[in-house]
Amino acid sequence: MVDRNKQHLQFDFDHFNATGLKPLVNALKKRDVTVTDIEGSKRAVRKSGVLTKKATLFLADGQKLIIEATAQGTIFQVKLNNQVLAIKHVDNLTKAVREIAGFVHKNSKSFQAKLRKMAERKRSQSSSGTRQATLSTQQQLADKQQLIDDYRLTVEQLAAELNELLQAITQLENSNAELTTEIAELQSQINTQQETLDQLIQPPIAA
Repeated sequence: MVDRNKQHLQFDFDHFNATGLKPLVNALKKRDVTVTDIEGSKRAVRKSGVLTKKATLFLADGQKLIIEATAQGTIFQVKLNNQVLAIKHVDNLTKAVREIAGFVHKNSKSFQAKLRKMAERKRSQSSSGTRQATLSTQQQLADKQQLIDDYRLTVEQLAAELNELLQAITQLENSNAELTTEIAELQSQINTQQETLDQLIQPPIAA
């Protein structure tokens, strides 16, 4: 959703998919950045104490934009081909899209060159059976290492979330302990005052 009065970039956090990201897709298209597909996430993740959702935008030139938004509908983080982009105007649609489109266009040539090199490498691999087998093994090892890295990153993220929850629980326990102490002190004061009051209201003993 877009606030047309302030041009604030706001997302539909409950529907963080092609429908919710349509304003962003249209704005990017006006700056010659075409989105061919979108993979939205239904799962919300807490990062730095903020609830976020992530969506991946696949671009026509082969690049990949990863958009993370907060529950308030603003940009939390933007990545281009897994590289974090320094977006200055996260709350202004026009300026944010201009920045994102600029990064996409600036990186497009080098990205296409990288794709060409990958394609050339694949053609070279197919020219030699022995070399192809060696490179295939290397690719399997690289894929396995990438899978390990992905799982390690997921574990680290989950561990960070768990740590945040444990810290929150500790803070609550400390607060409860302080409240319990204060209640005990107040109860002691009440008992003391009640005893004094009882003594005052007792009738005098006749001589």
